[in-house]
Amino acid sequence: MADLTKGYTFGATEEVNATNLHALVDEGTATNIVADDITDNTITAAKIQSVSGAAFTLLGSIPSGAGVIPAANLTLTSVAQKGANSDITSLTGLTTPLSTSQGGTGTSSTFSHIGAYASNNQSITEATWTKINFNTEEFDTNSEFDNATNYRFTATKVGKYLVIVNISARGSQDRFVVVAVYKNGTLFKKAQYVNSRAAPNTDNVIGGISAVLSLSVNDYIEGYIYSETTCTLNGGQDTTFINISQLL
Repeated sequence: MADLTKGYTFGATEEVNATNLHALVDEGTATNIVADDITDNTITAAKIQSVSGAAFTLLGSIPSGAGVIPAANLTLTSVAQKGANSDITSLTGLTTPLSTSQGGTGTSSTFSHIGAYASNNQSITEATWTKINFNTEEFDTNSEFDNATNYRFTATKVGKYLVIVNISARGSQDRFVVVAVYKNGTLFKKAQYVNSRAAPNTDNVIGGISAVLSLSVNDYIEGYIYSETTCTLNGGQDTTFINISQLL
């Protein structure tokens, strides 16, 4: 328990007056305060103005939710505060990346960039949309492209993405071939090309499509081909490929 000392001691025949009463009450001291001595969770200036000694060294803990008390005369205008902070120039030591809504880049500080191509020829059935098997990766900064099973890019971050798909195919003369970008299994953008070569079974039609898409987490992108007649999609790093780059 705390030890209390009177601020004034009256003599046996001394007159009780206002001055001496104030000295008795106002000038007393309290020492050896422990946590149990404080029951209302409030310490005011009036309660501690006359405390002497190491009065608070035995307090067990700071209540849950308490903040950090700045040094004397330090104002909070020079440190980060709750809410909007428009003048922060750098942040270090973050263990969780800031979301895009907080001005960060989301779950990763690295933007997405992938490059892949079809290394083998692929038979395309006439009048059927067929997914292109981009089975060889050139680069994949965030491991978002599946070149073994689904041949697709799956976004791990919200953003704007540039998608480029290019194909080379052999087919019948005066028949068209369409190359397309699919988003989440649905046709998004397409471009049509016609094989006007005199020797259609040996000459190739080459075409491509590019588009900018808004993607959410787990949205996926694939490349597709459609041919008016049966044709062969030519594999090769420089002929049938896909590139995706995150812009924002």
